[in-house]
Amino acid sequence: MSYKTKFSILIIVFLLLDFGLIFFARNLFFEIKKISSEINKKKEEIILLEKKAQAFEEFSEILKTKGKEIEKIESFFIDPTMPIDFINFLEKNAKELNLALKFSISQTKGKNLWPFLTFQINLAGHPSNVLKFLDKLYFSNYLIEIQNLDISKVEKEEIPKVEANFSIKVYSK
Repeated sequence: MSYKTKFSILIIVFLLLDFGLIFFARNLFFEIKKISSEINKKKEEIILLEKKAQAFEEFSEILKTKGKEIEKIESFFIDPTMPIDFINFLEKNAKELNLALKFSISQTKGKNLWPFLTFQINLAGHPSNVLKFLDKLYFSNYLIEIQNLDISKVEKEEIPKVEANFSIKVYSK
């Protein structure tokens, strides 16, 4: 074999080794870049989980210290499936004030910020007692919004008597 042939073979082998090394290094760098990006994603996930765990611990501490206040706030909302406490409240106050009470309940469905029940209430009795009932309703421990109010005088009675028709929203859990 001549010197030129040996030199040509050596150059070809050297070039093949160079291309092989470059290909291997390129793939190695891409793999390192891929693994590095996965590590960064995992770090971000860990940081997010640590923040959630810290927020949960802070919430637990707040719940321990403010538990009674939270329970009190929850008592402002009625149970939408069984609003018995609120109904008892209405009947008790109507009875105490010697008022005739009739009501109906409907649950409103739709896009509301908070769920609520609508009560259509009809009261009949002495005007001051009707106003006292409304006052007790307004200052009750329930979140209530009076929608409309219609009070009319009953003219056939000897004793002054009024009839009040109104609907209220009572916010539920």
